[in-house]
Amino acid sequence: MTQQNLLAKNTNILRDIFIEKLAVNGSGGASAASTAFGADVRMIRLVAAAAVHIQFAAAPTAAATTQLLPALTPMDFRVTPGDKVAALADAAGATSLYISELDT
Repeated sequence: MTQQNLLAKNTNILRDIFIEKLAVNGSGGASAASTAFGADVRMIRLVAAAAVHIQFAAAPTAAATTQLLPALTPMDFRVTPGDKVAALADAAGATSLYISELDT
């Protein structure tokens, strides 16, 4: 099957509608939270420059015990509109978390 045929059959491609770069503190620092997800947002994609711990909620706080997002590994998550994601680096030193709201 050609690449063109594969793309034509794949109607579930998600595209970014908003991107936020979140400055994340190193381990031992305070958890950083994103802005609230838009009213129509149901899916987001996260990519971290270095491994981070994440937490989703209306007022989230990430900790060393919350879910680990590996470095440079894009992952999609189903979210609730109005919620936020919080992050805390897995190691010393600050990093960045890139948050893309996806149009489904």
